[in-house]
Amino acid sequence: SITAIGEADNGIVFTALADDEYGGDTDNSGDTVIPKAGDWGGITFRDSSRDDKTVLDYVLFRYANNPVMLEQAAPGLTHIAMEQNGRNGYGLVSGTWTTNQWQNTGLPYYLTGQVSVDERSVLTIAPGVVVKGAGNGLYVSGALEARGTASQPIVFTALADDEYGGDTDNS
Repeated sequence: SITAIGEADNGIVFTALADDEYGGDTDNSGDTVIPKAGDWGGITFRDSSRDDKTVLDYVLFRYANNPVMLEQAAPGLTHIAMEQNGRNGYGLVSGTWTTNQWQNTGLPYYLTGQVSVDERSVLTIAPGVVVKGAGNGLYVSGALEARGTASQPIVFTALADDEYGGDTDNS
């Protein structure tokens, strides 16, 4: 588990070593090294992570490749911001999911490959969630509960669609 709880005016930042904006010139490079998307991998929450004990609140991710990857995990993610990353959103690791609830709004979820719901499982998607894919899909053998509302629809769309969930792929 990980607990990273910042405040609205004093958040926690996960960023690249070359990012002098936060933490100063940690790599002692002056202005010779410019940070870029993909300078570090990001955080992956695996199926063995303790979702009930994992909380990230008021956290900013910068210059990661995939800032937050979920592998059959549903950690508590609130007030998350992402800038200058390879992808800006919550990456869903391909494979067969046996349990989960996608409930985080504000940033989209995106499929990194074929994501399947096990035949004995129920995937619940909360109102307002955006799910994006690029040449891959969501395969349900079990059950899918996706009940949006008029004011908070659930949107399934392409990774390149900037209208919903913003510019997830930085294109």
